[in-house]
Amino acid sequence: KYRHPFPRGEVYQLLCIDDYAVLQQIPRGLPLNSHKIIRQDLKLLNSAQDAYLSAGLRSSKSKTVKNAKKAVVLGGEIDGVKGTISAPKLRIHVLCKLTLALVNLGWTKHLIQSLLGCWIFVLLFRRPLLALLSEVFHAGDQKGPHEVFPLNTGTKHELLLLCIWAPHMYTNLR
Repeated sequence: KYRHPFPRGEVYQLLCIDDYAVLQQIPRGLPLNSHKIIRQDLKLLNSAQDAYLSAGLRSSKSKTVKNAKKAVVLGGEIDGVKGTISAPKLRIHVLCKLTLALVNLGWTKHLIQSLLGCWIFVLLFRRPLLALLSEVFHAGDQKGPHEVFPLNTGTKHELLLLCIWAPHMYTNLR
């Protein structure tokens, strides 16, 4: 829920279309195979695997991740040690480099919409930072989708602000 704290609990089940994920909090310092931990995550994943098989569906072994402190889950990079979720760091880095390289070049409406869509995905992990954007949504309003035009100063500033604030585009799950 937007503007609500992450729900309290030890086990979280996440489902998006055909991707299923289970996250379990493990007390810091305990090994994953400790007898002090009841591994609900593994029980739920095994139940899901059985359900897939009984329904005649297949699961992807290459996407299966177990016992990881860091992983990309449903498009978000979760760092279980820090307790954060964000867009994958490499994706953010490449997006910053691309934005910085393109900011002084000519743009097309199609290009700016594509780049902006990538930034919106990153910003959804820290929604208040969407407030950085305003003029960029109107760039090229009077142009055709493939007509090249220069960006105005306000739009350039907004794109540069995205690069400056990029390291803060994450959510603290704690």
